Amino acid sequence: MRKEKTLSLDKFFLVSNQPLFQALSNKEKIFVANRSQVLEYNKADTIYRKGQKRSFLYIVISGRVSLFYPRKTPQKKEIAVDVLRKGDYFGIISLLTGRSHSLSARVINDARILRIDERAFKQILNRIPKLAIHFSRVLSRRLKKKYTGRKEIFQSTILSVYYKGDSEYAHYYAVNLASSIKRESGKRAIVINKPKGIACILNNYAGNYHFVIVVLPSSHNEVTRSFLRQSDLCHIISERDKQTRVVKKVPSDSKDIYATLPSDKDEFDKTIRRISRETSGVLVGLVLGSGGAIGLAQIGVLEVLEEENIPIDIIAGVSIGALIGALWACGYKAAEIEKIYAQLNTKLKTLTLIDITFPKRGFLAGRRVRRFLARYLKNKTFYDIKLPIKIVACDIKTRDEVVITSGKLINAVMASIAIPGVFNPHVTKDKRLLVDGGIVNPVPISVLSRAGIKRIIAVNSMPSPEDVVKTATKKQTLLDIIVNSMNSMEYRIAKYACREADVYIHPILRGAAWYEFYRAKEFIKLGKREARKALPKIRSLIKRS
Repeated sequence: MRKEKTLSLDKFFLVSNQPLFQALSNKEKIFVANRSQVLEYNKADTIYRKGQKRSFLYIVISGRVSLFYPRKTPQKKEIAVDVLRKGDYFGIISLLTGRSHSLSARVINDARILRIDERAFKQILNRIPKLAIHFSRVLSRRLKKKYTGRKEIFQSTILSVYYKGDSEYAHYYAVNLASSIKRESGKRAIVINKPKGIACILNNYAGNYHFVIVVLPSSHNEVTRSFLRQSDLCHIISERDKQTRVVKKVPSDSKDIYATLPSDKDEFDKTIRRISRETSGVLVGLVLGSGGAIGLAQIGVLEVLEEENIPIDIIAGVSIGALIGALWACGYKAAEIEKIYAQLNTKLKTLTLIDITFPKRGFLAGRRVRRFLARYLKNKTFYDIKLPIKIVACDIKTRDEVVITSGKLINAVMASIAIPGVFNPHVTKDKRLLVDGGIVNPVPISVLSRAGIKRIIAVNSMPSPEDVVKTATKKQTLLDIIVNSMNSMEYRIAKYACREADVYIHPILRGAAWYEFYRAKEFIKLGKREARKALPKIRSLIKRS
């Protein structure tokens, strides 16, 4: 592919953050971005009407879009078909078939839309064949049925469940998943046992249910192979040990285990709830950003989320946010995390974590910090934790963002908090040098957006350059110069990134410095206050359709 220059960095980042384009190379993303438009719509604006012929692909960047069937008589209400959110796309049927729109599209609240016209769309498909294959599959399953007086399902998802060891357990898993999907999202799901073929499923159930969950025979026969090839999603269950089963999801951008199914009923129900929320697109993600000691305010935010029973399904964390997020994901309550940091309530106690080394790659070796964290994270891996977390680091050689989702939790945290020039980089088994991910993504909202999370609460603890100037002492140490220089750069990146969050919390304590861990109580109190201010927006986010 001939390399193009990026015409708009803004559009490049918007394209990069869409799940639809996640698997593309940077060259391919630039190609798409250069052929896209960003449009702003106000609440209640009509994008197109039923019967119109407009050949565009629309992708929701922010806000919500209603697809509905308009009634011909004014006395009767229009029929809602679906609500599209961040990362969803529409207009594809008209674009690929040349037919007029069968539904109308209207903005529910102020929205930003990425739009690609027909000519540009054809250029993109010619250059990027894997997108053409993807859209052909989408077209085949977005079955449109003539309206018959009931709510029409805009798109049905065929989800196959396969377990070679025990088809009864597969049925148990499927039934619990279907029930949870209905309970968590209100979407309709049906479980089918002993299917005859994919065509039968499409003819009888697609368009009537949002999710058709098919329990495949444990024998690996032709029917099983056909469904594994043609289903939109497959959950493949296997045994990890005598007490635990695991699920792998296909297709998936990761080879990692998708979920662990505990034998304990309560823990099993919690896992099924999270899977159902992800499957039905109602996950709530929490982003915990950089900020050094100022980031301890995030503990206060967590405390409020706990008190108000706000459901959090997945975390993305970087630097101090990775550390706090990892502890929370392990099952520690916010009050327990506060007690952990209370051990550093004086300058002297904070200094006990410092182990100066010959500054070949950093001033601090980090061994004492690792021993401190090992008391709480122990040898836990990403598969042992109660809540999924994505930890962001940076490969200092390539300057690439590295999202860690497997292995030992403590290794991921040590990589994410390794401030360049301050701490020695974390060296991986394959000799990569990983440092603080904040230098490339200080508030990793994009990590969750790319994973298809449509409801995101972000906590940004990065002080502005003005805040840093106000708190700067007359004598700036070399470490102050390094960290404050990084913070200035990270703040600007974070300011841009936070525009994509649904709820944005920015707890900054005036007069505080990055190393003042002994002021934990003040930071946490501020975090609680700012989280409570954001509660109306958080509740609105959780309740919205």
